[in-house]
Amino acid sequence: DTYSGKKVLIATGTDISVRIKAEDELQKRMNYEQIISKISSYAIKSTNINKFKNKSLSVIGKTLNVSRVYLFRYDPLGKTYDNTHEWTNVSIVPQINNLNCIPAESTPWWHKKVKSNQVICYSDIEDLPSKIERDFLKAQDIKSILAVPLFVSENYFGFIGFDECLYKRNWPKEDVDLILSASRIISATIELHISQTALKENEMRTNSLYNLLRTVSDNLTDMLWAKDMDKKYLFANKAICENLLNAKSTDEPIGETDIYFAKRERENHQGDPDWHTFGEICRDSD
Repeated sequence: DTYSGKKVLIATGTDISVRIKAEDELQKRMNYEQIISKISSYAIKSTNINKFKNKSLSVIGKTLNVSRVYLFRYDPLGKTYDNTHEWTNVSIVPQINNLNCIPAESTPWWHKKVKSNQVICYSDIEDLPSKIERDFLKAQDIKSILAVPLFVSENYFGFIGFDECLYKRNWPKEDVDLILSASRIISATIELHISQTALKENEMRTNSLYNLLRTVSDNLTDMLWAKDMDKKYLFANKAICENLLNAKSTDEPIGETDIYFAKRERENHQGDPDWHTFGEICRDSD
């Protein structure tokens, strides 16, 4: 185009910074939802609690692009902490082998905070109020720190921590809320695993005791049995099965009464009306 006899270029511009910011926020929200979705999926599908923990820490670390993510478990008997699981970003030195059997009293401020269910969040570790914890974190090249407590069955279990070793990282409220949501899923999954493990152990103990009872009672020459209030067998040893009931196995009497076996014996000996009359006698004596 021309203006005052000279050729000019006319252009218009639009400020899209607001749109870019909105797109970034949308992408961030999608990343958060992806983290929760993946951890929830791991919780449902995983049969190995350690693999679940490792996968969960990995997806959080990769999505948020932090330096290090880890889980510390607290031992209330020894009053110590153990770094049981860890994920590290590229070029970040792992610390898991250096952080075991740490006395809680060696980091009293930290221990008091997380055990009382408080989040530790500092973009600059120099702002930590305790020199002990500052020096402890500096030794691991940590510049920014975020830690959220874990409670399992309402009991303090430990904490999940997030380190930034490359720069002073700002932890927005959305990040903290996301990590708290993820920690609740992890806590619930650990609680379920502990319950399932305890149930299996109880079943094993019960089976062990039953097998012991079974072995001892089946080697008795005396007849041994137990019945419920409806006079049905709950337990019968080998001697009563072979010498009185003529049962096929020690499992056959379970849920049956003496009448069941008396009728069967009479049907097999219909020519002898006095055969196997114990059914009524035992029923009345019960």
